[in-house]
Amino acid sequence: MQYNYSIMVMKIFSVCSFFMFLLNPVLAQELKEPKYPELLEKESTLIQSGYNYTVERIDYHQYIFKAYWDDIPDIAVYSTYDYKDLTTLHGPYAIYNEDRSINAKGEYDLGERNGMWQEANNKKGNYQHGKKTGEWITYRKDGSIIRKENYDQGELQGAVIDFDSSGKETNKVVYDQGKISSGKEILKDKVIMPSYADCDLESKEDSSFIKCSHELINQYIGNIKYPSKARNEGIQGKVLIRFTVDSEGMVKDIMPVRPAPDIFIDLIVDRLKQLPVFTPASENGVKLSQWLTLSRIFKLES
Repeated sequence: MQYNYSIMVMKIFSVCSFFMFLLNPVLAQELKEPKYPELLEKESTLIQSGYNYTVERIDYHQYIFKAYWDDIPDIAVYSTYDYKDLTTLHGPYAIYNEDRSINAKGEYDLGERNGMWQEANNKKGNYQHGKKTGEWITYRKDGSIIRKENYDQGELQGAVIDFDSSGKETNKVVYDQGKISSGKEILKDKVIMPSYADCDLESKEDSSFIKCSHELINQYIGNIKYPSKARNEGIQGKVLIRFTVDSEGMVKDIMPVRPAPDIFIDLIVDRLKQLPVFTPASENGVKLSQWLTLSRIFKLES
C-alpha cells in the first residue's frame, strides 16, 4: 500500500496580506502549542496550530500547511497556499504514507497541478493546467517499469503497456480519448475498503456498499450543531479530514488536510474518535490499513 513586481506593489500586497490575516477567521484564532515545533520552517511565523496540524506564514508571501501523524514526529501533508488567501494551492505539495512513501508530490500553480508529479504506487508524469499530459510511467521499488501510459488533456490516448519484472511486455491496450479501442485491461485484485457489519458484505464492489458505509459514518458527525461561538462571530468554513482505519479496524492518525477554523476541526476530530470499530480493508483476504477522507461544510444561512 499521498506543489516581478515593483517595490511599491510588493509593499501594498504585504499590507493587504497583513490585514487579511487580522480579519480572516481561519487565521485569527487562539494560538496553541504546535505538536512538533522542531518541524516548523526556519524564520516562519506560526499563525495557527491545532490537532495534528500547523499553518505558517513566510514573509507575507506564502502560507504553509502541515499535518502530522499521531505518534510519529514527521509530516504527513505539506501544502503551500497563495499569499492572498488560504484556499488557493500554489507551490510545493506533498502527501506521504506512514512508511514515508509518496502518495502525491508536485507543484501547484494557482490551484492547478503543473509540471512533474509523482503519485501513489510510484507513478510519475507531467501535468499541464491541471490535466495529465504525455507519458506517465509506473515504477517498481527497484526502478524497473511496471506500466507506461500516455495522456492527452487528461484522457488516456494511445498505447498502455504493462511489463513484468524482466522488462517483457505482458499486455497492451490502445485508448482513444479515454476509451479502449483495442485490447483488454487485465483485471487486478481490488482492495475491499473499510466497512461496517451493517452494510451488505456481498455488495462490497458496488457503489451502494460505499454509500452505506458513508451513511453510517455520517450518523456520528451529521448531527453536529453549529457552534454558537462560530455563529456569533460569523465564522464559516469547510473541513476536510483524513484518517486511517488500521488492520484491526481502529481509527487513528486523524488529521485535517487543508486549513479550516479550529472550532470546526476540533468538533469533527472529537466525533471521529467516537466511531465504532470498522471491518478493516482487505486484499485477497489479507487485512490492510487504509486511509479515508471526510468533508463537512459549515455555512451560515443568510
